[in-house]
Amino acid sequence: MASPSVWESIQNEPLEPPPPGVVPNLVDPESRAYEIYVAASVCLPLIAIFATMRIYARVAILKRWTWDDLTCALGVIAGVVYLALTLNAATGGVYGKHIYEVTFKEYSTEQVLIALVFEALYGPFIWFVKLSLFVLYVQVFGPLQWLRYLAWAGAIITGLFYFIVMAIELAVCVPGNGHSSLAYLAALDAPKCVSTRRPIVIGLGVVSVLSDLYLIILPLPAVWSLQLPLRRKLAVSAMFFTGSVACIASCFALAYRIEIMGSDPTWTFVPLAVVTNVEFTAGIMVCCMPTTTTVLKQLKPRISSWITSYQKSIRSSTSSGATKSHELNSVTNLQPPHLDLSLKSSTELPSYAQNSWEGHENKLYQWPAQYEMASSYASGDANIRKTTDIKVTRQPLV
Repeated sequence: MASPSVWESIQNEPLEPPPPGVVPNLVDPESRAYEIYVAASVCLPLIAIFATMRIYARVAILKRWTWDDLTCALGVIAGVVYLALTLNAATGGVYGKHIYEVTFKEYSTEQVLIALVFEALYGPFIWFVKLSLFVLYVQVFGPLQWLRYLAWAGAIITGLFYFIVMAIELAVCVPGNGHSSLAYLAALDAPKCVSTRRPIVIGLGVVSVLSDLYLIILPLPAVWSLQLPLRRKLAVSAMFFTGSVACIASCFALAYRIEIMGSDPTWTFVPLAVVTNVEFTAGIMVCCMPTTTTVLKQLKPRISSWITSYQKSIRSSTSSGATKSHELNSVTNLQPPHLDLSLKSSTELPSYAQNSWEGHENKLYQWPAQYEMASSYASGDANIRKTTDIKVTRQPLV
C-alpha cells in the first residue's frame, strides 16, 4: 500500500494509464452517466404507478391484505433504494467516465463504497423482489401442493445464496485497517478480494438468469391446468411472461458483470446499473399485476364513458361548426329578388315599388336595397325543415 506522502503526490493522476495512442482528458472527459438518469426517469414512474395501484386495490376494492403484500412492499423498497444508489453514483462524477480519465482525488471513499455496496447489496435486494413473486405463486396456486413446494424451495435456495455471497464479499473486500479511500482501494486490489470477487460476480449473474427463468416457467403448468377459456389462459400467461423482461435484463447484466471485471470498470458501471434497474422494475411490475388488473377492471367503465363523452363532444363541435359554415354561405350567396329591368312605366312595376319608382325609369340600377335573412330549423319525423325569411328595405335616391 502506498505511503501517505506518495498518496498525496498522485492525487491528480488517473487511476489507470490510458490505452496506447489515447490521450486522457482530465478536464472535461466524456461521460455516459446520463444513461442512468434516462433509465431512472422511466423506471421510477413505473414502480410508483404499479405500487400505487396495488395499494389502491387492497384499500378500496379488495379491502384485505395478504402476505404477498408485505413481500411486495419489501421488493418495492429495495428497488427504489437500489435505484437511488445508482443515481447517487451518477452524480458523483466518477462512474460513467473512462477509468483513465478519473483521478485518485475524484475517486473518494464515498465513490469506492458505492461500488462495493452496489455489488454486495444486489443479491439481497433482488431476492426481496423474487421472494414477492414466490409468495404470490403460493398465494394464488396454494391448492397445488407441488407448486407450493417448488415455490418455497426456490425462495429458500436463492435467499441463502444471495445472503451468503454478500457476507463473503464483505468479509474479504472490506478493509480492516481504516476507512479511507486508500484503504478501500488497497483492500479491493488485494489478491484475496480479486480472486474471490470474480466467481462471486459471475455467480450472481448466472443465478439471477436461472432464477428468472424458473419464475417464468413455474406457474405456466398450473395456469394451463385451470378450467379457463383459452383467451383467459393466454392473458394470465402473458402477465407472467412480463417477467421475461427481467430475464433479458439479467442476461445483459451477466455480460456486463463479466466486462466490469476488466480494465474499465467505471465506464461499464453505467450499463450494468441501467439493466439492473430494469430487472428490479420488471419484477415489481409482475408482482403488482394481479391487483393492477383488478383496478383496471373497475376503471374500465369510467374510462369508456369518458371516451364516449369526448367523442360526442367532438362530433357536436364538428356539427355546430358545419351548421355555422352553411348559414354563412347562405348569406354570402344570397341574391336579390329578380326585377325586370326592361319595364318603362311605373304602372308595370310591382305594386310594392310603384310609388318610389316613378320618374326614375332610366336609373333603376341606382335604386339601392338592403336584404336581411334569418334562418330557422325545425325537425320532423324524418327530415329537418329550413325556413328562411328575407326582409327588403327600399331607400329611393330621390
